[in-house]
Amino acid sequence: FKLLSTFVELRSVGNNLSFSLLSEEQKLMEVLPGRAEKYQETLIAYSDQTTIPFTYGWINTKIVLPTDLQNNRESLAMAVQHELIHIKNHDFLLNSFLVAIKSLFWFHPLVYNLYSAREEYREILCDSQVLATNQFSKKKYASLLFELAKRDHNQPLALSMAVNKSSLKKRIQIMSNQNHT
Repeated sequence: FKLLSTFVELRSVGNNLSFSLLSEEQKLMEVLPGRAEKYQETLIAYSDQTTIPFTYGWINTKIVLPTDLQNNRESLAMAVQHELIHIKNHDFLLNSFLVAIKSLFWFHPLVYNLYSAREEYREILCDSQVLATNQFSKKKYASLLFELAKRDHNQPLALSMAVNKSSLKKRIQIMSNQNHT
């Protein structure tokens, strides 16, 4: 029931936003790494009701960003790049599958462990791929993550950059120890 209500909530959020194609966001496309052309058909919207970026949709993938990120091109580009990696990795589909498994096997403790470990791994993988482009500073990216983690967020199914405050320290430590050369 919770899974179904979350999908209904996401659909109503999407119906209240005006989406545009990523390819129409020329200023944003200029600062994204080269492979962003592959995702030109991705829909993007800005919302005052959301506090953190998130991605949803299996076929028509959509990115919803807080309106205040538009004020800082570099932060916006880092957030969009992070969400594009979620799209590339089909994380919304996998997360939906894991939520369904979790709801069916709610009584088994290993399912919760699997779900939590996958959430953390998903975010670490995205961080690594964002920084692998060498276009964004580790320090600025970590600052963005920290700023987003401080915000109050209530998007249960959304794949967000700051999904778990407790894993943020670990993510930043991993980023600082990675050498992408």
